[in-house]
Amino acid sequence: MIGDPKIKPRVCLEQGCFNYVADSKQKKCPAHLYADLMAKKKPKHYKFKKYPEKKPGNPNRPKTIQAIHTEETNKWKTKCHIIWSLIIRTVHGQGEFTKCCTCPKSKRTFGDGINGIHGGHYYEKGKYKYLAFDLRNGGPQCRNCNNNEAGEQIEMREYLIRFHGIDVVHSLERDSAEIQTKINTGLLNKYPSLDWYKEQHRILLEEKARLKIA
Repeated sequence: MIGDPKIKPRVCLEQGCFNYVADSKQKKCPAHLYADLMAKKKPKHYKFKKYPEKKPGNPNRPKTIQAIHTEETNKWKTKCHIIWSLIIRTVHGQGEFTKCCTCPKSKRTFGDGINGIHGGHYYEKGKYKYLAFDLRNGGPQCRNCNNNEAGEQIEMREYLIRFHGIDVVHSLERDSAEIQTKINTGLLNKYPSLDWYKEQHRILLEEKARLKIA
């Protein structure tokens, strides 16, 4: 053994390895013995599977009707959200800087990104699509509260009660429950139609003109 002074320790026979073997009867160190053992367990034809590279699609291929409809819907959805957010920040704004309604931070009312105030939702727009552009359903929020803290719904509700009154918030909650019931019973499509987004865009433009927002 290696600990016996009468026996000279042997070095692993693998090229470039200078580790000692664990037993005088072995020719390789434990690490290389284990590697050989694992290699024997694999079949000789073992190879990593290579997946074929995806070929780029044909740029001249015409888009399907569904793809065109989805693009058109997303375009109108974005238009609606831009106007809705502008109205929310204008109506709830407090001058050049506006305090977040769910935390003590103050941000620029019409700033961009992390430095600006956002139009946050009480009922999140991804799940409650039919309330995404309801002006009762929003307040000024910093980016952290709006994106990372799931909208801080409890604090948002308290703010909306102070701003609109309890009756308006209750009417919003009743509308939410009614919409969800219609969706669950199949009376209303889960995803709003393109015409619905166009109608919301028209309503928001009228409200923007009424408030004389540039």
